[in-house]
Amino acid sequence: MAEPVTVLAISTAVGALVGYVTNVVAVRLLFHPYRPVRIPLLGWEVQGLLPSKRDELARRLGELAEEYIKTPRMQQELQNSMEKVIREALEQSLHRLLARNPLVYAAVLQYIPRIADAVATQVAAPLLEAILPAATRRIDVASIVAERIRGLEPQEIEALFRRIAGKELRFIELAGLGLGAVIGFLEGLLLLALS
Repeated sequence: MAEPVTVLAISTAVGALVGYVTNVVAVRLLFHPYRPVRIPLLGWEVQGLLPSKRDELARRLGELAEEYIKTPRMQQELQNSMEKVIREALEQSLHRLLARNPLVYAAVLQYIPRIADAVATQVAAPLLEAILPAATRRIDVASIVAERIRGLEPQEIEALFRRIAGKELRFIELAGLGLGAVIGFLEGLLLLALS
């Protein structure tokens, strides 16, 4: 029989390789094949998990987006963002409008930010507070998001998913390497014990 160190090294290396390759293939099968492929003798049709579940994924993500956008916190964030945009637009408009008359502009220049802030706070905020909940109830966010996702090509879905979870997918692959190495090492120990 081979040296114990050699047996342990080979079984650890083989286990690591098998674990890594298995996990790389498993991650790849999340996305590939993009289109259904028929296996001739078995009659099976295979497709990557995400492409095959694209419609269900699109529908569920749309529902989640709609639920999220209707939360009080998100409504407040939307309102704050819109108020900021209105405030900035008012300020820019006042600068452009008043700059036509240099004397007036010089006299009110320091007040422009306060005027824009007052209009945004006193006029825009109450309007947004009344409009936003009604608008988000009437806009079918779920359908808009779902339709956008359904419109993505499988390659775009893969690129998006890898952009979001690339580190985690890489960790899964490397975890297969580590776990395979441990199992291979334990298998080597078992082989040595049995011989």
